[in-house]
Amino acid sequence: MKKIKQGDEVAVLIGKDKGRRGTVLEILDNNKVLVEGINVVKKHTKANPNAGVEGGIIDINAYRYLKCDDLESRKKSSGPCWI
Repeated sequence: MKKIKQGDEVAVLIGKDKGRRGTVLEILDNNKVLVEGINVVKKHTKANPNAGVEGGIIDINAYRYLKCDDLESRKKSSGPCWI
């Protein structure tokens, strides 16, 4: 049973982004979630003039496990809920 859905507001309970909040963008079947502005990593890209892609270092959102997030929008009155 999934406790969170796409579009829910979640807070990070552990890890490098502890205390930050974001909106769920996508959920995978293997208990991973993509949260906006959380777990941002650097990706090195190579220039491709045929596709119009510039080379350099870009920031992307990486997936994180559901157990690291706390549901904010649906369980505000009952306190934190581990996922």
